[in-house]
Amino acid sequence: METNSIARRISSMLGDDGQRWTTDDGRYLDEIAAELGGTRRREPLRSDDHYRWTFYDGSAVTCHGGYWDLGYQDCWCWEGEGHTCGR
Repeated sequence: METNSIARRISSMLGDDGQRWTTDDGRYLDEIAAELGGTRRREPLRSDDHYRWTFYDGSAVTCHGGYWDLGYQDCWCWEGEGHTCGR
């Protein structure tokens, strides 16, 4: 993923901490992602708390339960763990 991607900007705003959901000024990850033009999609075979924000630059943030990480637009894997889906 590109260094200056939208997803990386969001991650930086959250201290690159996949358990932190708010910025220092109190804005939530979901709020920021929507403001930056993201599209939220729920993983169809999982619970409502498993979703992904995708951005026009090809970057993504995948959220599940109390955690989030940079992700991929074409699967539900987390970048920090690599492709565990077999791709």
